[in-house]
Amino acid sequence: MTNNQYISELKKALSGLDKQSRNDIIQEIQSHAAESGTPLSERFGSPEELASQYLEGEIIAKPVSKKILGIGKKVIAWVGITVVALIAAIALFIWVMSGDDFNYADENAAELTSTDVMWISKDWDAPLTVNMDQASAVFYWHDATSVRWSCEASEQPTLGDDGVMKLRHSKCLIYLPKTALTLNADQSQIVVVRPQAELNINIEQVSLKVAENGEKYRYDVESSRSRFTGLQSQDDAQHTITIKAHESMIVKYESK
Repeated sequence: MTNNQYISELKKALSGLDKQSRNDIIQEIQSHAAESGTPLSERFGSPEELASQYLEGEIIAKPVSKKILGIGKKVIAWVGITVVALIAAIALFIWVMSGDDFNYADENAAELTSTDVMWISKDWDAPLTVNMDQASAVFYWHDATSVRWSCEASEQPTLGDDGVMKLRHSKCLIYLPKTALTLNADQSQIVVVRPQAELNINIEQVSLKVAENGEKYRYDVESSRSRFTGLQSQDDAQHTITIKAHESMIVKYESK
């Protein structure tokens, strides 16, 4: 059953309601369909079952505000519990991973040139894609035509000839050439320091911090359930940072 067919059947099942009440319920269910993309029949059961939960124990002629006791209350309760749990999980994850080893925004920090740090380098002058999963990384840009990284990880990152670098369960410092970068990350912590090329970022449940270091950037942000604060988009900027974010935090980097 398509969503349109579902809505049509639901209207019939709610035919005993006054027009305004029925329209309010239909609009609510249509908004669920638009937000989740999940078939309504999978999410709510049959139209008749859904209608009975709205009408359960109520007199048909009463206003809709007094009828939505069944699934309406259940959905709100479960959404509330889910959101609270999700916020707590994100906060805990960020707290665990947010301890900076040094001021990451300092591009001349001794930690970046220390002989105690082991670096791996690969020649590269083409666009690059970095895929991160449960990882932490600080990205810098340099004039060299190479990718250079130092990571704390049992499994070191890989950079294939296809231009895809994979980071998983690692904590890295990474220098990039001045070429276009696509950054895809899930459940990770990211700091980008004065990007020097076009940057396309797709993130979910991620803490993203931008250290502008005096540079201007044009921000093109599309987000849901996310926070974007402390950063100002400048139309005359040389570089654009495009961000698609879900359940993430995008903020200006502040040294601790």
